[in-house]
Amino acid sequence: MPHGAPDDSDVVKQGANYRLDDMAELAARLGSPVTFHRFGDVVWLDTFEDGLGGWYAGATDPASAIYIQGTRTMSGGCAVEMASATVAPDYISMFKHFAYKEDTRLGFGCTYACSGDGTTVTIRMVYYTGTRVYLGKIEIDHASGEVSYLNSGGVETVIGDLGTLDVTGYVWYPVKLVIDTATGEFVGFRFGPTYLDMSGIALWQGPAADAPRCIMSVYFFCDDALDHSLYIDNCVFTVNEF
Repeated sequence: MPHGAPDDSDVVKQGANYRLDDMAELAARLGSPVTFHRFGDVVWLDTFEDGLGGWYAGATDPASAIYIQGTRTMSGGCAVEMASATVAPDYISMFKHFAYKEDTRLGFGCTYACSGDGTTVTIRMVYYTGTRVYLGKIEIDHASGEVSYLNSGGVETVIGDLGTLDVTGYVWYPVKLVIDTATGEFVGFRFGPTYLDMSGIALWQGPAADAPRCIMSVYFFCDDALDHSLYIDNCVFTVNEF
């Protein structure tokens, strides 16, 4: 790979081999926590090796739980399990706040595994400007495989179909949502190798006097009264996205 260039660069390498302590070579050998899309500057990543510190949680039923477990992980020894209660309908959420200082393209991605075909996985990115709030929301229906987004009128709108999805919780899916805070629009959504171009689609927005900030969140909705779980690993927040 080219010396000193990004991992995805197509520039032909110039010169001789470099030692392993060259950062580009080291990155190529070790790989990346983002295995499907390496654009953007990483602000923060979490593989949950240090627990759930810094995450907030919410649920409709106190019997629902979010905790660290080591039975099913994408990498390392730990991952989050979001376990639903046996009350329908039920949802669980986990979210994290970041400072919002300037307009850029924001990216939020994670890798997840889902058990239960009566479930929906939702990725949300919210940002407050001081006078307005903008919401980028993607839903993945594990019963139908449909992907939908919340349009500027507050209506869920189907944008794609992923086909049959795993409902056992053993298959890990990498996902990433990118929005543009300068234009108040979606940029795109990645589900493994599938890319849904969303350029030009406006985010939902409304008035809000909250202090400027960004909130990245994952929601797990369960439509039946059975025990289901969502496993989350490798969360990454980026800025200056392509």
